[in-house]
Amino acid sequence: MKEYEMKVPSTNERPSRGSLLKLELLCFVAFLLGCGGGQQGPPPTVADFSVSVSPNSTLAVVGNTTPNVLISINPQNGFAGTVNVTLQGVPSGVTAMPAASFSLDPGASEMVKFVVSDSAAVGPSTITIQGTSGTLSHNTMLSLTAEASVRTYQSGSMLYLESGTATDTARIGLDTDWGGSIVEASLNRTDANRSVLIRLCLHKFSTDYCIFAYSALACFRMGMSGSASFQRVRNSS
Repeated sequence: MKEYEMKVPSTNERPSRGSLLKLELLCFVAFLLGCGGGQQGPPPTVADFSVSVSPNSTLAVVGNTTPNVLISINPQNGFAGTVNVTLQGVPSGVTAMPAASFSLDPGASEMVKFVVSDSAAVGPSTITIQGTSGTLSHNTMLSLTAEASVRTYQSGSMLYLESGTATDTARIGLDTDWGGSIVEASLNRTDANRSVLIRLCLHKFSTDYCIFAYSALACFRMGMSGSASFQRVRNSS
């Protein structure tokens, strides 16, 4: 039987630099393993959804209905809940059809249009489309514009361009006998109401052709020969 001799270094001997480096490396590896310094897996996915609308803007003349817009629920990471959709900020005088609130399943869509009444305010507005399911909530925006009605019509030699809403009507009149010259610019002018902003007329007065500019308050006349006059129709009070 062979005998082996193991030499134990003297306690007075200092470890070599290589041994110290190996020891430090082993300690560092043990530290990383103990602290979980290895590669970690991807974070767990969370089921969710998003809300979309196409197109994201629509318009209609007052007294009419907008084209349809498509509101959709887009599921993410296996989302399977029902989403309650509400339309917030619909302006006064505008009605959402078929309704301003409804429920959609994941991947489903709803066609919505807006009835813009004559009483709706002219101009743009923003509608928030809110989708809620449990603690999840997301929204998207829709721009809605209500436009004033515009029409043209002719009465005798007068050609009128008229734009208005339920409360105000602006009108410009052109006289086709005078090469389409503008002879009227009025606001809320009706046969029973002299609420005229300004009206221009060309008439023959005595031997002179005169241009009249008048409102419900006063009348100004200027003749082609240079004559002029001003007359107050009634007091502003």
